[in-house]
Amino acid sequence: FKKVVLIDYLSTDSYAIGFVTGEIMAEDKLFYKVFVPTPPNPATGFIVIVEQSKAKEPGWTIEEGIKTVVSVGLIGPGSMKIPK
Repeated sequence: FKKVVLIDYLSTDSYAIGFVTGEIMAEDKLFYKVFVPTPPNPATGFIVIVEQSKAKEPGWTIEEGIKTVVSVGLIGPGSMKIPK
């Protein structure tokens, strides 16, 4: 994983935690390949392709993101950058 991102999930006011696994250039735009794990087993999940500008960076380390997923949100960072 390269970094933790938040992506829109079901609406623009709720987010899913994802992990950037790579990048793709298309039509002069940068897209992220994002793995969105399904708690509590981070080995399962799905891959989405998200435009870089739509992926929000909460300022969490990879370890903080994984702890949040594995603990189903019980353990993890107490703060984040507000997604814009």
